Amino acid sequence: MFFAVSVVDSRGRVVAASIIDTLGWRPGHVVAFAVSEEQVVTVQRPLGTATPRSLRGTIRRSGRLILPATLRHRAGINQGNRLLLAANETSQLLQIYPALVLAAILQGHHDVNWRAR
Repeated sequence: MFFAVSVVDSRGRVVAASIIDTLGWRPGHVVAFAVSEEQVVTVQRPLGTATPRSLRGTIRRSGRLILPATLRHRAGINQGNRLLLAANETSQLLQIYPALVLAAILQGHHDVNWRAR
């Protein structure tokens, strides 16, 4: 796995060049977005055209990934939010964790560790 942290700008752009390069994705590649109930965003190269147009994007030459407005709304991602990008080269998946999701995960981990002492 490979990790990076990025910030969302006012247009939903996320600098993700190192992650995109790690996955072997190139400018022009189409990607599909999905949001879990926990508000974790998954990005992958689509196998077909079943993904709604509002949840598709294209890798930009600049190494930026543009998160569609529909996706940002569903995941609670706003301008200026920091995101953890986690790439799995084997499965060719990119998962995006908003700060609030990470805080909940870490709080749960912290609570368990403190109780165990």
